[in-house]
Amino acid sequence: MRLWITWEIQRRNRTVSTQVKADLHELNVKAHWIVRYFICIVKTFTLLLKSQPSIVFAQSPSILLAALAVSWGKLFNVPIVIDAHNGGLFPFNGAKWWANKLVRYTIRRADLVLVSNQRLENHIEVNHGRAFVLPDPIPEFRNSSDQIVLKGKYSVVFVCTYSEDEPYIEVIKAAEKLDKDVYLYVTGNSKGREKEWKAIMPQNVILTGFLSESEYLKLLYSADIVMALTTREDCLLCGAYEGIAVERPLIVSDTEVLKEHFSKGTLYVKNESTDIASKVHLAIGNLESLRKELRDLKRERIEQWQERKVMLEEILRHLKTGQS
Repeated sequence: MRLWITWEIQRRNRTVSTQVKADLHELNVKAHWIVRYFICIVKTFTLLLKSQPSIVFAQSPSILLAALAVSWGKLFNVPIVIDAHNGGLFPFNGAKWWANKLVRYTIRRADLVLVSNQRLENHIEVNHGRAFVLPDPIPEFRNSSDQIVLKGKYSVVFVCTYSEDEPYIEVIKAAEKLDKDVYLYVTGNSKGREKEWKAIMPQNVILTGFLSESEYLKLLYSADIVMALTTREDCLLCGAYEGIAVERPLIVSDTEVLKEHFSKGTLYVKNESTDIASKVHLAIGNLESLRKELRDLKRERIEQWQERKVMLEEILRHLKTGQS
């Protein structure tokens, strides 16, 4: 059997594990970090020993999970595939030497490292690892197209987790520059951060807080535009894939990686309020044409992903049989 282990909840784990027919285990423990790591480590080793998998997929981050997985794989001669996100390759933005060393250890000892784009593939190869580019598959939201009534004539959903790479303050400032009938919905648990910028909160900004899966999908399907932003140059965004899935025009950050992958039905912005507001107005003026382009992009990305999947399965077959 194939086993997929993660220590957090993240859509890519669910979509890719389903596609590669791996048994997904989300060990998402909520506790003090010491207790959390202890419980996750125990559960991980228990799962590995009981399952006796033929191949193990492990998400990084956690970089500790990835390091444990490759060590276990070498000990028991089981192929280990690391699904490496940006945070798993550049933990603490490269500021911690021990974390960087742990990442390099993982890269060298993994049988294969999955990454979302070619820039990350180059990083893996420079560090003497074996990489395979596998972007997120377009999610399939079955029976989830119910809509709800949103405020304003037009609505934009900013998919946000309040991570340090998300310019959410600039997005909130941009709302003040929008027409008053344009409402901006910001998703995610702010954990009280809004207290710091309550004074600048425009009336047309709605912080949704944490949403259940069904509530979140209803919001996406009800919006006119989906926005996903990052300050990282080599980061693809789950929110953008979700925007494709619900066939809503996208606004993403103006990076080469994002422009290459989200090449139709999408507007690109500098991560500052004036440009964000300008592109929202531009998108509103071209909703129908952008949506048509996005449907074309959706078909293309689904076909391309299936081609990548076939290539990955061939690699996995060789890993399992011990071939290089």
